[in-house]
Amino acid sequence: MQTHTFSSSGLADPKSSGVRGLLLIRLSVSAAFVFSTMTSAAASPVIESVPQSVTFSPVSSAVDYESTLWGLAAIRSSAANSVSKGDGVLVAVIDTGVDAQHPDLRGRVRAGWSTVTGKAFATGAATDGGEHGTHVAGIIAGAADRSGIAGVAPHAEILPVQVLDENGSGSDKTVADGIDWAVAQGATVINLSLGGSTNPFDKGGSKSCAAVGRAFDAGVVVIVAAGNAGGAGNPRNEPASCRGAMSVAAVDENLNRTSFSSYDASVAIAAPGAAIISSIPTSNRFPYAQWDGTSMAAPYVAGVAALLRSAHPDWTAQQVVEALVASAVDLGPVGSDPEYGVGIVDAARALGLPRVQRSEIITAIASATVPVVVSAASDGKTINVRWEAPEHVVVSSYEIVTVTDDVLSTTSARGGAGSIVIVSNRFPEVITVTAVVAPGDTRTSTPFIDVADNRTFESTKVTTVVTKAYASWTTKGLKLSFSTKGPRTSVRVSLNAFSGDFFIYESLDSSITSKTFPLAADDPARGQTITISVSTEIGSKDFSLAPQYAITARTSTAGAGWYAVSGSTREACSSAKKSGCSGSSIELRDSKTNAVIAKSWVLASLSYGFYVPSKKITGPVYVAVGSFKSSLLTWKRG
Repeated sequence: MQTHTFSSSGLADPKSSGVRGLLLIRLSVSAAFVFSTMTSAAASPVIESVPQSVTFSPVSSAVDYESTLWGLAAIRSSAANSVSKGDGVLVAVIDTGVDAQHPDLRGRVRAGWSTVTGKAFATGAATDGGEHGTHVAGIIAGAADRSGIAGVAPHAEILPVQVLDENGSGSDKTVADGIDWAVAQGATVINLSLGGSTNPFDKGGSKSCAAVGRAFDAGVVVIVAAGNAGGAGNPRNEPASCRGAMSVAAVDENLNRTSFSSYDASVAIAAPGAAIISSIPTSNRFPYAQWDGTSMAAPYVAGVAALLRSAHPDWTAQQVVEALVASAVDLGPVGSDPEYGVGIVDAARALGLPRVQRSEIITAIASATVPVVVSAASDGKTINVRWEAPEHVVVSSYEIVTVTDDVLSTTSARGGAGSIVIVSNRFPEVITVTAVVAPGDTRTSTPFIDVADNRTFESTKVTTVVTKAYASWTTKGLKLSFSTKGPRTSVRVSLNAFSGDFFIYESLDSSITSKTFPLAADDPARGQTITISVSTEIGSKDFSLAPQYAITARTSTAGAGWYAVSGSTREACSSAKKSGCSGSSIELRDSKTNAVIAKSWVLASLSYGFYVPSKKITGPVYVAVGSFKSSLLTWKRG
């Protein structure tokens, strides 16, 4: 029997919508959030910012991104929609759930089901705690109404099936059960933007792999993300490699395979997977985000499959797949290859419209690419903004908009710039960058809201300073202690893990000299370096707390008598022996008998390893990574 741990979006903070980061689908063991390299630029100009009496609402549903969705341009979605818009087709998004209240999805999300909780979702419910499923659903079926984003099949309906929790974690069983349930509900297309590495120590097929085969045999087109481990050993992934699955690789705006996209003989086709703007839950201040990943590439193909199913309701799943393959535009070596499959999906050609060449797709992409804000910081005197230029166009100038308390300030930069320093004492809440390509042709980035606060505060009224601050791990959590000198005042405390999995910001009275922040014994934060800041208005004490464990682990049920253990290898990889780095072997051992319970390996440094036990774990365990061992947990499983 083979067991897997499946995961989805591994964002450090998916709410920082303007960041161009690598949205890994955590293909079991990969959850790194990687910032792309900034485009080269000349020295940053320093320009005075002039506030304007203009109000600006970053959450306005009137924001129109349809003309700047390069992925739709690349697959010729607009032309395809003249033939089919996906009417009458039910697409199952098997993921973290879907926010049916999103304006781009409202009215077209069916009642769903969670195999994680075993509970039903009402029609129109907001069910996505992890954001990933809503982003995927928007790519497939976002409303084409000149407001917000648009999907490939804007008239298709979405069947939300939650198989991953809000952290993006699930099991082989939850995924398999979700596939079977979607088929029973009448879905004719299934999208799986998730996956897990196949285990070299076990033989046989997984439950989810078998479910994919059953779905295809039942006439359902099953589209699966190829995986995001192209730069991390490129292991074989399931369900991308399962019988009946159509595996999708990711390409960028230059139609090159992205560095993260997995590649092997199972890759069938490619689709846009870099800088993809789509919907995220409306609980966010701005309900759109720009992410990268094969998670984003798969729903483009699922959307085209929906167009074909609507146009040819009598076709079998095999006929739909054959049409997708036959109509693709070849990329890479001539013919099918492991990096691109048969090439990039072409929605228009699949529906019988004339074929185009690669050069024509590049021209179409050039009309839709936008700049991407990659970082911004304010020290209270200046605002430093950096961005990537839109692809395939010459920019004459940029307009950088900063918003504070609904007051908008605009500055300009020359076309060759990639960064700017703006003189301003206003701390920006939202930043956008607009590229002016030609008169009437402007391209605006998604709003960037993760502005770094580098301000220092001085006050003649407050004289209290933090004299000491230190922290330690306890059985109950993280204990922070500090002392101050001066009158009683408010002390700001910030605790933050690099990965974004753990973040606390709160104010304490200076008379409170210590506080324990609760953490479970197996919380992943215990295996991470925590950066800590304790400050008053006139200064701070900043330091780091080393991980309690080199590796942390959590268990999740993966079938009767089976458990999967996943954990962080960040600190193990940074150790002197480099244990836990990419390619290192991993053993899960019983702490009493020292017997090996399971084996696997680390796919990527600074990411997640997963372990597949060969028997039920009933006592405390520790994890050995290469030659590096760490006493870990003392909780029981039974």
